[in-house]
Amino acid sequence: MNDDTLIDDIFLLFPMVRYAAIWQNNSKICGGMRDNLESYFPEETEKISIIRQISRWVEDNELDKLGEKRYNLIVNAKARLYTIGMSQNKFLMISTEPDEIGDGLINSILELDDIS
Repeated sequence: MNDDTLIDDIFLLFPMVRYAAIWQNNSKICGGMRDNLESYFPEETEKISIIRQISRWVEDNELDKLGEKRYNLIVNAKARLYTIGMSQNKFLMISTEPDEIGDGLINSILELDDIS
């Protein structure tokens, strides 16, 4: 499955997803906000936030003795933010409404493209 198809499938299958994008080497290569929704961040702030999440992932993975991460979840008052490692320097970034249950969503997305 190519990256654009994965993003399209995520938006089609999971209506609770506000944002879905693939980032590689600290740049967004496809995806973004769901149509007709506004981001909580201006574009530059979004980029800084995502690069910080990716940096934290990389740093944590280098120090972690528990094994390779599958995904990270940050729960805020307005949204849940997911970081999913696809390959080295390539990440699927997702945000949902704050009241959505995460594990079922993540497991279903991982199965879409056998990311795990």
